[in-house]
Amino acid sequence: MKYIALLDQGEGKGCDYTIHCGRDWWFFDAKDDNDAFAKLRAMMFICPDEQGPNDPGPYTGEKELKSVTLIRIAGSAIVNVEKWYGQNEAAEDARKQALVEPAAYLVRSQNMNIGSERVWDNWRKYVATVDDGKRIAEADYLSQTTKPKTITWTENDGRWHSQDLGFVQYHIEPVIVEEEGQ
Repeated sequence: MKYIALLDQGEGKGCDYTIHCGRDWWFFDAKDDNDAFAKLRAMMFICPDEQGPNDPGPYTGEKELKSVTLIRIAGSAIVNVEKWYGQNEAAEDARKQALVEPAAYLVRSQNMNIGSERVWDNWRKYVATVDDGKRIAEADYLSQTTKPKTITWTENDGRWHSQDLGFVQYHIEPVIVEEEGQ
């Protein structure tokens, strides 16, 4: 069976080079748990040269341990790190591209205070397309209600708005950027 022992010097030992900033891992094989405990005890006080963690013992004096956690490995899996890095790079590229593309629309979530003439914005977000704005508004609405209505969008002179949904109404408006000197 395969085991991992986490050796911990506890608080305050820090990176004083006694054992790898106060923590070290030891990966080893044993026949069973009793054999694992025997090997771990031998490593702590004797530490045979042919095996042991990165920073061999004995773990006494300035290398004294506060705790040891023994972990029996039931199984393992190989991680495709190249795929993960590729996915991360693609996500980072998309994020950078989104920063480069100018926002074309402003989405506003407007609080509809029933029984009052008072109306205010819950939030504002900038998006590239009307469809992006609709998706954000619809997701926001669905997260706030247990009895959702179908949102009906109305367009008027390039501005979009939802119907009054009882507690909220959404607006999608084009962003107007004036050039300097106009």
